Amino acid sequence: MRKDLTIAQSHRSASRLPLDRFQTSISPTACQSLQQNGYAVIDNVFGSDWSQKLKEELVWLRQQGKMHLNSTHLIKHEGTELLEKQHVYEAELRDMVGSTN
Repeated sequence: MRKDLTIAQSHRSASRLPLDRFQTSISPTACQSLQQNGYAVIDNVFGSDWSQKLKEELVWLRQQGKMHLNSTHLIKHEGTELLEKQHVYEAELRDMVGSTN
């Protein structure tokens, strides 16, 4: 296995994403929340096994320097100021495409 393969890629053949859970977990209430609030919380949609794999993947991405702190852009008369959010990380997919490190 190449060193740059992610944890999720290495587990891909071990188990499949439980797509049937999506069909039973995404309720009209969740859809309404998404529409009204821009997000919805759906508890246990992935199950504990996949949740652990996703967590490992995110930790790996952060360790590889592929994630950075999310920031709110504050626009002032003097210019823009970034307010970093502690413990909220993000990744830019365009930064990962074709990356081998």
